[in-house]
Amino acid sequence: MNSSTVDTVESYVDALKKALSDLPSSEVEEILDDVRPQLVDVAAELPTIEAMTERLGTPEKYAAELRAAAGYPNTAATASADWSARLAVLGLLIGVGSVLLGGIYLGLVWFRMFTRISPLGEAERTMVLAVIAAGLTVLAITVVFVRGNGRMARIAALPGLRRATSALDDADHPIGGYLRSLQPGWWLVRALAMVAVVSLPVSTFGSPVAWACTIVLVGLLALPGSVYFGKRAARNRRSPWLAITANALIVGILLTGVFVVFKQASQGPAVVYSARGLTHDGVDTHNLYAFDGSGRPIPDFYLYDQNGKPINARHEVCGPWGMPKVEERTDNRFPRNKVTFDSRVARSCREIPGVPFSVALPNSSPPR
Repeated sequence: MNSSTVDTVESYVDALKKALSDLPSSEVEEILDDVRPQLVDVAAELPTIEAMTERLGTPEKYAAELRAAAGYPNTAATASADWSARLAVLGLLIGVGSVLLGGIYLGLVWFRMFTRISPLGEAERTMVLAVIAAGLTVLAITVVFVRGNGRMARIAALPGLRRATSALDDADHPIGGYLRSLQPGWWLVRALAMVAVVSLPVSTFGSPVAWACTIVLVGLLALPGSVYFGKRAARNRRSPWLAITANALIVGILLTGVFVVFKQASQGPAVVYSARGLTHDGVDTHNLYAFDGSGRPIPDFYLYDQNGKPINARHEVCGPWGMPKVEERTDNRFPRNKVTFDSRVARSCREIPGVPFSVALPNSSPPR
């Protein structure tokens, strides 16, 4: 291909790029990469820009044909006025928010299985699940709506999304370039989150060697998978919502994990998530012991407050996996079996009856 042919092709390509400038830059480059070989063949036969224009039409007309073939509307104004595209974006955002909340809820359920955190109350759990179900329903309806008929292309052509996509694609953009620089770090954090979630039960039930082997094995699978998924999602800008939804789920689980870690570090091993039951100094209390004036334990008693209302506490028992679990049922009868657990030993949860300690009552004169 001689220099004249190259100049003709590049002139026509520059005009096409200008006519398609309202589309995301990554999409423009993909479209031009697809048509460039055809332009080279035409230029080899018709080496002048005038002859090429006569064969293919003006760059603006040819760009309109390429835009239609790719499923984009003719002008950005059409997308700006397309209320259905904006409504679809709102539905997708609601769906992603529900997935984020679902990740937080799944994190609570998962961490409660292997740590001694208290569960959500019945009312709170019902409300959270209802919100998640409603959001996922909106997401499913929206996904069905946007598939086909170029609706996803119209969404991508909305001015706000188009500017955001262009900024992310521009390495020199201050915000887009910074966010792109954070991508490898997020891929690493995502892999570490998967390692932590999978290795948590092994750290509870297994030996240190099994825990270390699990971390290495899961890490060898999670890190390359996270990098591959991230790069694939970065290339596939036409359907980014799958990647956004998956990342929202992981972020929700991560937020729960960070919250649980900080709460346990600041308040001890028990973290209270519900106002139900009995607490003492901010710690969920499951058992009480009483002694008579001679220091002898009282084997069976009931607690009431100053208004005659039962002072109820949730029950801590050994769960089916040999770990302590806190049940929702409450009553005011004490004492209960003491629950012991050694995190270094698998299925070491035990319920021990009786009073596990004795007391020395202070010497004092009886009240007058």
